[in-house]
Amino acid sequence: MHFIRLCLLLPLLVQPFQVSADSALSVPSIGTYSPSTFRVTTGQCGDCPAPRQGLWYFQQDSIAVPQAGQPLSGFDKRLTLD
Repeated sequence: MHFIRLCLLLPLLVQPFQVSADSALSVPSIGTYSPSTFRVTTGQCGDCPAPRQGLWYFQQDSIAVPQAGQPLSGFDKRLTLD
């Protein structure tokens, strides 16, 4: 009985939560980076400096990618685990 009441009341208690992709870049920083070093796009962009696997995974989502000339994450093949 309590479960049924909860199911009926829950939609009335939950407020819709809306976030736009633009608001994600209106914060003072994204980690240690300035939001001005990113641009908002989707994984379908043709000129994004990101791994194609990541773009494929996020092709229908809004993503923030580094602006042109910004450093990308990566790795050094010469480093080994000792």
